[in-house]
Amino acid sequence: MRATDGTWCGFAAVARVLIVNTDRLPDAKDYPQSIEDLADPRWKNRCAMAMPTSGSTAIHAATIAQAKGLEGANEWFAKVADNVTILRSNSEVATSVAKGLFDWGLTDSSDAVLLKDGTDPVAIVFPDQATSQPGTVLIPNVAAVLKNASHPIAAAKLADYLILATTEERLAMSDSSQIPLSRLATFKPRILPEAAVRWANIDFEKAEKLWPELQASLTAIFSSKSSQLE
Repeated sequence: MRATDGTWCGFAAVARVLIVNTDRLPDAKDYPQSIEDLADPRWKNRCAMAMPTSGSTAIHAATIAQAKGLEGANEWFAKVADNVTILRSNSEVATSVAKGLFDWGLTDSSDAVLLKDGTDPVAIVFPDQATSQPGTVLIPNVAAVLKNASHPIAAAKLADYLILATTEERLAMSDSSQIPLSRLATFKPRILPEAAVRWANIDFEKAEKLWPELQASLTAIFSSKSSQLE
């Protein structure tokens, strides 16, 4: 995960996962298996997600627009807005599901794993794993050196340190169980399941170009939800 012009490099990613309340859904056969379930009327008012205009949910939204196109994404998000409960953050989604307020929700793996580590009745689903589905979205942290930085040599040394396999492994061992991107990293973070995960093939630069127009449409689509959070 790096920019084609070399301006940034990704490291230590989080996955966009589904967190499920196992008291409300005791049978694993009933778990949602795709982000497409956010728009399924079966789950109306039974699932939650964070506002898709900021944070990692916004990045995820941009990748959806890359896959579906702007028109397709707007149509899909309109269905989602009518179906899900919008909360302030991914961490609130995770804790609300753990408390039994919802059957499941879309969140970051770093938020879900903290609850999975405890005594909360939750399970984690890596969505869209079927061969006909796109795979789970993986969002990296990013290291970059600012143009005209006051201390470019120190900044470059920091960036080089952050993307080391050993740094990623330490982050994988942390509470947030971040996922190494380097092929040299050998430590498997506890968030990952036993079976290999299929990751979505994402062009983040294309997604970024779609974002300004998508953000405007999402702001309109979710305007009523946004007012409820104020």
